[in-house]
Order: sequence, then C-alpha cells, then structure tokens
Amino acid sequence: MATRDAPDGASAPALPHEFPRRILLAALGLTPRRLTEALYALIVPVDGGPPFVPTAIHVVTTTRGRDRARRELLDPETGCFLRFCADYRLDPSRIAFDDESFIVVERDGRPLEDITTAADHAAAAEALVRLVRRLTTDDDAAIHASLAGGRRTMGLYLGHALSLYGRPQDRLSHVLVDPRFADHAFHYPPVPPATLVIRGRRVNTADARIILADVPFLRLRDELPLRVIDELPPPGVTGTRGSLAAATPTIELHLRRNLLIAGGETVHLPPANFAFYAVMARRCAQGRDFVNCRTPNLASEYLHEYTKVTADRWAPNVERVRHRLRNGADSKWFEQRKARVNRAIRIALGAWLGRPYLIASRGGWRDRRFGLAIDPAHISFPED
Repeated sequence: MATRDAPDGASAPALPHEFPRRILLAALGLTPRRLTEALYALIVPVDGGPPFVPTAIHVVTTTRGRDRARRELLDPETGCFLRFCADYRLDPSRIAFDDESFIVVERDGRPLEDITTAADHAAAAEALVRLVRRLTTDDDAAIHASLAGGRRTMGLYLGHALSLYGRPQDRLSHVLVDPRFADHAFHYPPVPPATLVIRGRRVNTADARIILADVPFLRLRDELPLRVIDELPPPGVTGTRGSLAAATPTIELHLRRNLLIAGGETVHLPPANFAFYAVMARRCAQGRDFVNCRTPNLASEYLHEYTKVTADRWAPNVERVRHRLRNGADSKWFEQRKARVNRAIRIALGAWLGRPYLIASRGGWRDRRFGLAIDPAHISFPED
C-alpha cells in the first residue's frame, strides 16, 4: 500500500493524489462531456488543493453511450480528450483511456443498447459492483468515482458499490457546472478561453466554474468481512445470496475442540483467549454479573475453563498459567485477554456483525465491569 511519512516519522496512508495508480471511474449515459468536466475539476481544483491526475479512466455505459463517447472524446479528428490533454499539458500516453476503457453493461451475455427494464438496471448494478470490487483489490490504487453523466439509478449503484468496497483513499463526487454552460456542448474551459453564444447571449469560457462536490458515503469495508459483503446482492436484485447476521445472536463454545461459533461464524482464538471468553460466556449463561480483575475467584474460574480447553496434552501450559495467576488476576492480564478476544471477533465478523459478541463494559470508570450482553438462552456448551 502506498504510504507517506507522518510528522512523527511513522508511516501513514497516502493521500489519493499520492498513489501510484489513480483511477477516474464514471457511469456515463449519453452526455460524454460530463467525463471531461469531471477530469477538468480534478486537474484544476477550485480550492487550490493538489490535482488528482488519473493514470486510468474506466467508464461503465451502454453501447449507445460507448459509441457517443468514442466520437466526442476519442475520435482522432473531433475528440476532445487529446485537446484537453494538450490544453492542460498532460501526457495522454500516461492516462490509460481507449476503447478498452469502456465497460458495456450486459444482460444474458448481450450488450445493452439502453437501460430500460428492471432486469437491465439489475445488470447495471451488478456490473458496477463487480468492477469496483475488482479495482479496490489494488492497494496501490486510489479511485475517484464521478456520479455525473449517467442515469440517476446508475449513480445510486455506483455509490452503493463504493459503500461496500470503498477504502480510505477512494472518493465519490458529483460535478457542478456553471448553469450558463450546463445545457451547451461544453466539455471544459479551453486554453486559451473562447467566447460562446449560448441562447443568444455571449459568454466567455474563462468565467465558467466547474466544481466537484464531494459526496460522503458509508464505508462498510471495515465494518463487515469481505466474504459477507461479497454475498450481498446488488441493488435491484431480489432475494439474498447470504445472511448478514443471525436474527438473534447465538454462541456455541466447543471446549475440547477450542472452537467458538458466533452467529454461525467461526472465530479462531488461541487457548488462553478462548478460555477467557468461555468464562464470560459461562457467567452470562448462568445469569451472573459482569466482572473485572478484582472479582473474587475469577482466576480459579479461568483455570477451570483453561484446563478443559488444553486437556492433558498441555499440562505444562496449565502449570504456567496457574503460576501466573497464583495471586489472582491483575489488570494487565485482564486487559490483554479482553483486548485480544475482541480484536479476533472484529477480524472474523467485522465491527458491525461482531458487536453483539464483544466483551462489553458496564459501570463507571472507578468500578467498570465486563461481560457478554447476550440472551443466556442462546449460549451453549455442546461438549460439556
């Protein structure tokens, strides 16, 4: 992953314009000029910030949209993409934008000329989600997705895909064009400026303002495991290919197999952390109170579970743990076990799905206690 030096000398994630690969992604209909407007706003940001110069452009569209974009943007004689690069001193050979850049939506193996039916929309949604999923596997790439230029539903699907797979370096925006130029065959402010006659009025392109409005989006990538996200159906597709979570949180602890199953998902824990979670689960199943390092008999409860988990093969380990806890549990040991358990749950289930299974806290900071907030009836120890 691309990084930069933080003020303290540590490595920090790079800003979008610092990534070695920078992708402009758009869902276009029949207005190709929206792409060059977005490109202009990225190259010449009105806020004076650093330009985001794409190294590649990807366009999701129909056959009609592709053909029109080819004529208006890529035609060697009439296309404005090369003129744009010349005007703004960009090397077009360093921006991958050609016939291969167009991803035409297909349904049942047939490229779509237009998107008119519910099935067409579902195909467009799946194409966008699939493309964004692929592009975000590249840790050295930053994506800037533009909502301008396509049908409103295409913009919705693009935002949906970014919500599922978007990373910190990825952005979503909409292009705002000066109303005087919005309905004219205007692709970007040329160099040098030109005077146009629009609806009987003379306007100078030097006065045109093209702004990228940042569109915040919910990033689920860090909240859910990718395998769960991959099972979600695209918008517009009925039915589900997976379950987000069990309707009611359930826990199974197989002590002799050192196996924790939370909501049907396996969470891998080493014996020391598994035994700690077993203590919390056992107390919850028995309707007992939350605990902290000062709770009487906590060490003996832990040793009881740890002995079951390790069995006879790990007798030396049991003796080491018994020696470690000879004076009872302490705050360092307690915090370490709790933090490692919760981290493993978040890694396995994601922050959102894992939340019901985390070791939670109650009380004020002077007497904070910890435990599981799950219905005791849904906790089981099948091998007891």
